[in-house]
Amino acid sequence: MELDLDIISEDGNIYQKFLDGIKDSETKKYYSRNLHLFLKEIPDHIYQKSLESYPEPTDQSRAEFFVRFTKKFPKMGSNIIIEWVKIQKSRVELEEISANTVPNYFKPIKLLLEQNDVAIIWKKIYNMYPRPTKSKDRSYTIGEIQSMIDVAPHIIDKVIITMHASAGFRLEAWDFFTWSDIVIFRNDNNVITGGAVRVYHGDPEEYWTHLTPEACHYIELYKKSWNELYGFEPKQNDALLRSPPPPPRLTLPYLVENSWITDRY
Repeated sequence: MELDLDIISEDGNIYQKFLDGIKDSETKKYYSRNLHLFLKEIPDHIYQKSLESYPEPTDQSRAEFFVRFTKKFPKMGSNIIIEWVKIQKSRVELEEISANTVPNYFKPIKLLLEQNDVAIIWKKIYNMYPRPTKSKDRSYTIGEIQSMIDVAPHIIDKVIITMHASAGFRLEAWDFFTWSDIVIFRNDNNVITGGAVRVYHGDPEEYWTHLTPEACHYIELYKKSWNELYGFEPKQNDALLRSPPPPPRLTLPYLVENSWITDRY
């Protein structure tokens, strides 16, 4: 295999270099979205005047033009970012966003430029950020978690609540869980003492974390209900959470096969 000179050229694929700098798939979605919000707000006439052309309405094209523009006019590129800071500060004042989230709008911009060897003075931009506020977020209390469990209508809801409360994984982790990712610990008297769950099974970000005895208790109850619903225990590679199958429509062949029904009527 030979090296492609088009790929290793000075510019290369500017947007792809940005994506290559992000390892986590969820972070990649988040960064791409925030970069999109920034790039689409830059007026095309800025590029038309300085680069004698303007980008296509895609993130890839807009990213290329912004990098080329900032590389050629670093002060102007910096000023564009500063204007974006002012817009976010006004959103904070209108209480549309928190001051603590403002840096998240600039991390993808910084990454895009750094991945493409464009240097600007970020200290001046950082100094314009609004003052962070103390977060009012807190963890649920044991009483609040118990209240949610008490009103949860289904055993699956209780599993979701207790697993989230004890393991603290991201929402998208549910796409990965199978029964092989659950380990339940018991003492010599066969009493549940806790457990472990493997998060992002098969992904480079895979890791293990703990489960409380309460979460393991509801997982065991759910496993029992699974057996009653499907007529067999879940296999190791089965998805941890499954929606129940819809009731089958009764048909004549079914009635005929079940002679106890036809004998009674």
